[in-house]
Amino acid sequence: MRDGRLMPLLGLLLIGGLVLLVGCDSDETAPNDPLPELTTDDVANQAAIPAVAMTQVGPALAGFDGGNIIDLKTRYSLEFGEGDDFQGILYFDFENDGVPVNWNAANWAHMWTEDGEPLSIDVGELATEFFMSADVTGDPFDPVAHTTTLNGSGIITIGDYDHSWTIEGVEVASDGFPEDGVLTFTAEGITVEVHYDGDQTAAVYVDDVLYGTINLGNGTFQEI
Repeated sequence: MRDGRLMPLLGLLLIGGLVLLVGCDSDETAPNDPLPELTTDDVANQAAIPAVAMTQVGPALAGFDGGNIIDLKTRYSLEFGEGDDFQGILYFDFENDGVPVNWNAANWAHMWTEDGEPLSIDVGELATEFFMSADVTGDPFDPVAHTTTLNGSGIITIGDYDHSWTIEGVEVASDGFPEDGVLTFTAEGITVEVHYDGDQTAAVYVDDVLYGTINLGNGTFQEI
């Protein structure tokens, strides 16, 4: 969670021209102009943001060890702070066969951001922020092995763009890269799928055809 994987990615997005997609403060007409049309390459590059983020947010659930208790030791929160790529709060609750329990007795987990309180990602020099909302379950959840399988969805906001993402069957542990599963990212009518397989490289598919890869260590996208 504190390994800084997102920071090289954000620098690459700056170099790659994402700044052109989020408006220009010096252009008085920019807020009224139509948003630039995205290409498949643009969307594939932007998909790297939630793809890499999931390698940090997922282990936050798999490796959960108590956080801040909200009520009756079944609801918790975890606040990201200095030294983290994210700023904001994740919330958790836990169940065992449908009954609310303490996290260390659970076999099912729920992780989410509150409405209007997405996680923010500090992009440094860029005059905007990236925001990510999430509503994710971990089923099964193993508090001893620190593993879980994630399913859920959320929104990534990049400047004036709101893009949706979903995850299905993403297997995570408290460290390392997701072992399996798919993240689907949709932007301006273009959908890409990111397939995890346990190592640092995830395959990117468009219309069921291999389109490229994302390096989950630094967020770089490489078209094939």
